[in-house]
Amino acid sequence: MAIIENHADEKETRKIIKERKTSFNDTKHAVLARRAKADYLITRNVKDFNQLRDLINIALPENL
Repeated sequence: MAIIENHADEKETRKIIKERKTSFNDTKHAVLARRAKADYLITRNVKDFNQLRDLINIALPENL
């Protein structure tokens, strides 16, 4: 499934970054994954998503 970013995604991403001091790319991925109703965001970089766990479940590939 392809998700195309929209203005609302950009606005929400920037709001979250300002509040939580998270990275732009990680935050954008979490926002888009949530909008896509993904069950998980799969990454090997779990630590960078700790502050975004309320948006989407984060998992290592080997844990699925």
